[in-house]
Amino acid sequence: MKKYLFVLLAVVALASCRKQVTGYESPEFEARPVLNAFLTAGEPVWAQVSLAQCLDSVHLSICRDAEVLLFVDGEFAEALLYDEEACLYIGNTITESGKQYTYKIAVTGHDTLTASTSVPPTPVFRGLEVIENGYLDEEAVMRPSFLLTFTTDPNEIRYYSTKIGGTIKHGDGKRWWEHIGSIATSDYVDDPVLFDAGTMFLIFSNSIINDTTYTMKINGRFNMSYGGICDSLTGVEPLHGKLVVRMDGLSESLYDYLKSRYTSIELSAYANPFLGVIMPFNHYSNVENGYGIFGARACYVSDTIYYNEACEISGFRAVPYSKITE
Repeated sequence: MKKYLFVLLAVVALASCRKQVTGYESPEFEARPVLNAFLTAGEPVWAQVSLAQCLDSVHLSICRDAEVLLFVDGEFAEALLYDEEACLYIGNTITESGKQYTYKIAVTGHDTLTASTSVPPTPVFRGLEVIENGYLDEEAVMRPSFLLTFTTDPNEIRYYSTKIGGTIKHGDGKRWWEHIGSIATSDYVDDPVLFDAGTMFLIFSNSIINDTTYTMKINGRFNMSYGGICDSLTGVEPLHGKLVVRMDGLSESLYDYLKSRYTSIELSAYANPFLGVIMPFNHYSNVENGYGIFGARACYVSDTIYYNEACEISGFRAVPYSKITE
């Protein structure tokens, strides 16, 4: 009875905090051009140009008559053409690592937008290992960790993001579990490079790496998990599965934007619902005379990596937790 009384009081308290705002006048808003573009090494250049709008706007205001000029390493390359179906400006230039790309965009009634980004090299992935008892979660359950090894250049600041996708299964003879989907965050961060990045999301730099090779410990969970009761004839099923690693080399501008975006997501998770309103968060932008982001990436995707399956790939193995704590 006390439990139901508490719930009733909570509902009444929340309802009493709701009050219609009358006489509110939104502040004056001056529309400004917005450039959004993420170039990918090996793919054609593109750009989305729109106008920022008031908070009560519903549809994106696309600029269809802008002049979008592309410069590569300071030299004019081409004028991008608007594609009505994609709602994007698309060019013929194929993005290459190591080059700098600059957009100069003229929108009627506004100053020329300018933004530049450099395309990073493709990450060099070396291998993945699994620690079956890698860390304890908040419920004191042992979960696997993943050791991701890659090569970098300690003499040059580089930026990365990574994601592990696939399927992992196991059972203890009484219950079974299957984890599928992807890992894009690390719980209880205890890797120094991830800790230095200051976010649970798997974006980081090599700023504190002093060697050409680094092994990162990721305490990650797949975004989907299932479980059930084992059949009486089913025995213990050791951890096994198949995984795919994706690593992206990021331009500095894309790294700064993603870090600001993920920081706002993490802050929103701690927002107080009783306050009703939270302070706005300004995302990073490198667009002069406008809003938006112009960044670049170079992508690596591994072959399927089999763990404790019939087909195993050399260099992928399980290691006991004690081995990395010695």
